[in-house]
Amino acid sequence: MRMYAFGALACLMWLIQSTREALADGSLWSPANGIFTLCLLVAIGYTGTQAYLIWRQPEVDHVPEAPDKEPEHGPKSDIVGSEMADMADDAVAASASDSRDGTAGD
Repeated sequence: MRMYAFGALACLMWLIQSTREALADGSLWSPANGIFTLCLLVAIGYTGTQAYLIWRQPEVDHVPEAPDKEPEHGPKSDIVGSEMADMADDAVAASASDSRDGTAGD
């Protein structure tokens, strides 16, 4: 925010200085000076607006990610490995329940 504000202030001071010089030497209405003034006005408008918007933006504290939430990015082998482990656990649980029912090995 400060950099945008300093940029806007520097461009404003540059515009004032160049306008004073152009008035002194009589070149205020030259096409080159007009284009330069327009560019400075655009720069002042943009940097001033951005500084204001950032200044008015509410502060957001960093919220850590939940520990049980898997990251959305990372190696796919971790995701595939966890799915394979879940499938293996389900298979072991199913075979244990089958052996208690007496239906194992049919």
